Amino acid sequence: MSWDFDIQVATAVGPILAVVVAMIAVHHTNKNSKQQIIVGKLEELFEIILTLSRHYPTFKLLFPLVKQIINQSNDEMRTYDEYKVMLDEEISETDRREILINLSRVEVLAKCYTKGKLQEEILKWGNLMYSFADFVFNAGGLQEAYLDKGFPTFTEFTRQLEDLKKEIIVQIQI
Repeated sequence: MSWDFDIQVATAVGPILAVVVAMIAVHHTNKNSKQQIIVGKLEELFEIILTLSRHYPTFKLLFPLVKQIINQSNDEMRTYDEYKVMLDEEISETDRREILINLSRVEVLAKCYTKGKLQEEILKWGNLMYSFADFVFNAGGLQEAYLDKGFPTFTEFTRQLEDLKKEIIVQIQI
């Protein structure tokens, strides 16, 4: 073996090795980028859930007022117009639009970036919040599943929220 042969082998094999190393680097970079995107979307989901959850006390406050409007036998019947004034004082039209946008965003993020039990729980939570928002914003709504027993208590809601937050954090840390 001569130095010329070694140089020829190195010049032939060198570029092939460089291509293989570059392909491995690109693969790892793509994998890391994909993971960063998922983490970013889970963080966004976490933030939206927290933002929407802050409206729950207002929803609970307005719930009995809507029930008064729905209940025709109520002696202190409030009119829908009176209720809309109260609603506007509690949640502005802009905030209501933002809530509905965020509720849609929860569904998109949950369906695209979560799976299994976490996805199921987030979608269930989103449905609860949408039903409550629909009920409060429209002085009634299409959420029959919650009408008989009402919406969750603060304790039940807080427990559900804490479970969701923990599961999202677990997914982010994986």
